[in-house]
Amino acid sequence: MGVLEIKVKAFIFLLLANNVRVILLILAF
Repeated sequence: MGVLEIKVKAFIFLLLANNVRVILLILAF
């Protein structure tokens, strides 16, 4: 795996993590 591939996967993972957090906040209300 190249460094760029790892960075892209890490970036996507962070986006998904942020989306999950937002969804949980919305469901909490």
